[in-house]
Amino acid sequence: MAQGSYLALIKFQGDTSSMQKMEKDLNGRFTKIAKRFGQGLQKAGKMLKFGAFAATAAGIISQILNPLQEINTALDAILAKSGNIKDQADAMNTSVGLYAALQSAAAAKGVDEAQFNLMGNRVMELIGQAKTGDNDLLKNYANESDMAVALYKVVSALKQMGPGAERTRMASEIFGQRVTGRMAALLNAGFDEPLKRVLDGLNIADLQKAILGLDSKGTLQDVLRQRLNLRDLINKDKVITPAAIYNQNDMEKQRLNRENLLLKQYKDLAQMSNSMEELKNAILQYVLPIMPLLAKGVKYFVETLGPILQNACWVVSETADIVKLIAGKIGISFAKTPSVQRDIINTGNPQKAPKGLAAWKENTQKERYGGGGK
Repeated sequence: MAQGSYLALIKFQGDTSSMQKMEKDLNGRFTKIAKRFGQGLQKAGKMLKFGAFAATAAGIISQILNPLQEINTALDAILAKSGNIKDQADAMNTSVGLYAALQSAAAAKGVDEAQFNLMGNRVMELIGQAKTGDNDLLKNYANESDMAVALYKVVSALKQMGPGAERTRMASEIFGQRVTGRMAALLNAGFDEPLKRVLDGLNIADLQKAILGLDSKGTLQDVLRQRLNLRDLINKDKVITPAAIYNQNDMEKQRLNRENLLLKQYKDLAQMSNSMEELKNAILQYVLPIMPLLAKGVKYFVETLGPILQNACWVVSETADIVKLIAGKIGISFAKTPSVQRDIINTGNPQKAPKGLAAWKENTQKERYGGGGK
């Protein structure tokens, strides 16, 4: 492996103003999308008029009203991951590119990040002991300053030993039995084969630049959050009053009283709960044996009675439409009579008459004078 391509340290300066502009732009876009989507859900709800839809829509809208929550979670995770890579690389006195490449190669062979870090820490410990003469297990690597390079060489040397009891014993002495148990695939392949695969199409310089850039942004995030927390301490002192503390204490008293009441009746509650569980078990003992029969009955119902019910529902639906049509015609004719229209207007609802107040007056005049005029 050409280690030189991994060791170049590329510095990166984060652009704070561009990050703030991007956040503001994203918030604006998501707000517009949320409003439009929310309006669409409301229209759909009015058309469908389903109670279940209303509940589902409420849940969806609740998610949409905070569209950046999921993105913020992902943002925090990637910044934390980049920060961890940078910290571990610094601890091993290596570049972030080499650390990330070796850690990813190990993960491709079943060694997770925590186990990989244990491997690195163990190599650092043994090389430190070799330099002081306390342990000569890794004395051949005592002059290595880059612990990632030293780890690469140790694993490569173990691979050259080939599978067997001697390699397992040596690996256990170096890394410990717990980690060695997960290293079988890595020891058989070494780092070169998985490195070639995970780095296919990647440029180490670009990888280092990205990790250092994200770490810089993560540092900015930490600083801003701590500043915000300090300012919030000042604000909280202004809004948290003694009355709030007394109210909180009163609520806690009520909670403890409720808890004590339940504990006092714990025996009865436990017996009641046990009785309910016994009842459930008793019901299951009778229900489970007839489940196959019930399943056959449901299948028969769906296959045989289902079409019949569908036809019956169609007939009922058509009959209802006819009844509505006839009732509507009768209602209109009935509403046209002067006496009915007079009652409608007298109740303060002349708009319910087919042609309003003017029609009622006209019909009333005809009723009184037998003609069309006064």
